[in-house]
Amino acid sequence: MIAGAGLWANRAFYHDDAFIMLRYARNLLQGKGSVWNPGERVEGYTSFLHLMLTAAAGALGVDLLTAARLVSALAFGLLVWVVLAAGAREASGAWRWLPAAATATAWPLLIWIEGGLETALFSLLITAGLALTLRAAESPGRAAAAGLHFALAALTRPEGLLFAAVAGLWLAVEGRKQRRGAPVMAFGSALLVLLLPHELWRLSYYGDPLPNTWYVKGTGGGWDRIKHGLAYAGGFAAAPPFLVPGILAAAAASRLRGAAFDRRVVLLLLATGGFAGYVVLVGGDHMTAYRFLAPLIPALALLLALVASPASGALPGGRLALTVLLAAAALQGFPHALNPRKADPAAYKGRLVGLYIASHWPAGSLVALNTAGTTPYFAPEMRCIDMLGLNDRTIAHRESPPVKAEWQRVPGHAKGDGAYVLSRRPDFIIVGPAEGATIDAPWFLSDHEMRERRAEFDRDYTLETASIDVSAEPAHAQYEATAGGALLFRYYRRKAAH
Repeated sequence: MIAGAGLWANRAFYHDDAFIMLRYARNLLQGKGSVWNPGERVEGYTSFLHLMLTAAAGALGVDLLTAARLVSALAFGLLVWVVLAAGAREASGAWRWLPAAATATAWPLLIWIEGGLETALFSLLITAGLALTLRAAESPGRAAAAGLHFALAALTRPEGLLFAAVAGLWLAVEGRKQRRGAPVMAFGSALLVLLLPHELWRLSYYGDPLPNTWYVKGTGGGWDRIKHGLAYAGGFAAAPPFLVPGILAAAAASRLRGAAFDRRVVLLLLATGGFAGYVVLVGGDHMTAYRFLAPLIPALALLLALVASPASGALPGGRLALTVLLAAAALQGFPHALNPRKADPAAYKGRLVGLYIASHWPAGSLVALNTAGTTPYFAPEMRCIDMLGLNDRTIAHRESPPVKAEWQRVPGHAKGDGAYVLSRRPDFIIVGPAEGATIDAPWFLSDHEMRERRAEFDRDYTLETASIDVSAEPAHAQYEATAGGALLFRYYRRKAAH
């Protein structure tokens, strides 16, 4: 019931960034390559594996928007099964059911099934990898299986390598204690079997060792980003069903009872704590439902069961804890951070703008914009410049960009290059949000830097507006920009393009 409520409340949710991956998938299926713009090889997606699985479903005739959700839904189902099996194997009593219950009712994971991104798939792979690692020192085969899962996790998000490093270190220590080196060798070999060929392909196809998104989002920097990351992690820890406070309370009680040292707890603590520290360093995330930290929920739930279950000498009362957990999970519908209840605003308005320009602007026009997901996806005949750099190598690799916009403090929005954008001579420029703004009200770094070249900008571009009728859209009243039944679309047209 709790899971069903989360899915139903957020059935309209789909994030703008998911449409970046969908544009790549569509171009791949159309024989244009794994590219955002045909002829431009830039790895502007984060998840290679999610892209390939979505494209595979699309090749079977599944609509791409549905395909992305289908991949996540299947991954989520497998995730619950993995956690159920791990809980039964590692915990005892009623505690063995707690990890699966916490996972199956986790709204951050459920919401990102709807949202179209790779969160559920990443969670499945790191959780399965950790579950296998807990017993990997006993068997080279199990160690190899753990390595394969972490390799697949790294193909889903580069951060999968962090979990692989923690697991490999833990396995090396355990293997040394037991004088078994074969599991470590099997683990490392399995990682390389998948990752090395992919890395060679990436270098030959895209020319960079990491996804373009890494150069935009993944680099740390500055106390402001760390403060944002701390607030992000703190919000996650304080959100229902309160797994982190539960772990702390159980650990304190376990300590008071003199519980024996449990090596399994060390692995899960290092994995979850290390990844949370990385998320803090990069400033967290701007997306809803704690997308970056949501994949830790199954591991945290398993950690809670290990710390608190009688098998580790800690607390009895697993049935009561399970009841309390489900009651706390029911509270997830109240915080807006866990229950957005509507489509991502950029995705909603970006789709409307994309459909408009697809039918009103000349095919093949070069469009500079900041909303890189829905607008380009729904205007497939347009070539685009992503002014935030996710799909543009030049902007993504710009070193130490100046801070001129408040939005630059939001992770993933720090980069831009107004001079470069103007040098590309785009036919159209959409300043600011999906529906556009004037150059006098810039949002992002590229906008600010184009305004600083005002004489050149005014010489080459003229402001135009359009009113897009949205009265037939069932959700238009939920958004201030479309509450009146129309969306005011503002953009700049290159004067030579008339």
